[in-house]
Amino acid sequence: MSSKRDLSVVIVAGLRLDALKLCLETLRNTTDTPAEFVVVLCNPTADLKEWVYREKSEWTHYDCPHSLVVFKPRKQEVYACYNYGVDKAAGSVVCLINDDMVMAPHWDALAYQHCGPDIEPPALITGELIEPGVVKVASTNHAYNCGTTPAEFNAAKFHEIAENLRESVCGPGRGWFMPVMFRRDAFLSSGGYPTEPPFPAPNDVSFFNEVWPASGGVDLRCGDMVAYHFQRLSQREQKRLHWGTDYLEGYDNILEGDSEGLSDIDVAKDKLAKNRYDYVLVDNMLSEVEDADERQEYIKALFDALASGGAVNIEVDATAEAARGLIEPCEYVGFVRAKVVKGKIRRFKVVAFKPEGG
Repeated sequence: MSSKRDLSVVIVAGLRLDALKLCLETLRNTTDTPAEFVVVLCNPTADLKEWVYREKSEWTHYDCPHSLVVFKPRKQEVYACYNYGVDKAAGSVVCLINDDMVMAPHWDALAYQHCGPDIEPPALITGELIEPGVVKVASTNHAYNCGTTPAEFNAAKFHEIAENLRESVCGPGRGWFMPVMFRRDAFLSSGGYPTEPPFPAPNDVSFFNEVWPASGGVDLRCGDMVAYHFQRLSQREQKRLHWGTDYLEGYDNILEGDSEGLSDIDVAKDKLAKNRYDYVLVDNMLSEVEDADERQEYIKALFDALASGGAVNIEVDATAEAARGLIEPCEYVGFVRAKVVKGKIRRFKVVAFKPEGG
């Protein structure tokens, strides 16, 4: 494998200039492998677009072995932009990250060794993800507050935690969906991320659970690939995750009551079209649907309807203790809270939180 910029790191960016600045700065200093950093613009603000093109023109001023390229594809959709970035990448090995992630020192060294052209079957390699909030977005993640914004980021604290977490092991398993490293040719051969329905539909879940396995790929988890994510969804107030009066005070019930079918989804879509919601929490997902395949179809139908209705973030996850074992595998972004009676999910609600002033 060539050692000259054979790794491409693809970052889709558009709205968070402070995060992108920190992301690129740390990548320059923490990436061992000579790498190409690929910024793909997706509905960028004017300030971000101006800054990143200027950064590209001045990149040679940095004393580092890495390069920076910038693209703005015609199709401005998140998953389409990641696919575009992989297609344009010069490296035979690619890593996808969020623009609000910070990578720990030496994050790439071990995972990169498992992406050689002769290693079969090809692997999607995920790692260890640290989040600042009290509520982990996935059970695989780690909750440590090293800053909730780029301006507050405590690099020394993050590096110490990363050192304590990391293990020089790369074996079967799966962490969070990003960062994720893979062979470029294997990703392109698989077809990449689905792009319909558009973001925020969980097409990364479809890629990991359906597209990648169908292409013959496997999952590996690298204990040495550690990242920090300014994950907004992990920073919610704890009380909003409890069933009860305190929980409901922060939300609107956009289904207007319990439901045993999909008949109220049109009601939810109408409310979503008329109001701006920071995120929607799908609560008590499946009323007495016992078959696992049917449950998944039910979840997907509800999610798609809410996504088309205009929610910013739609949250579904199987980490709620009461729902564990009943909803599997359900890794759509966010949280499920279920009211379980004698082993069955009995109630169904969808609630949505309006941002301040919304």
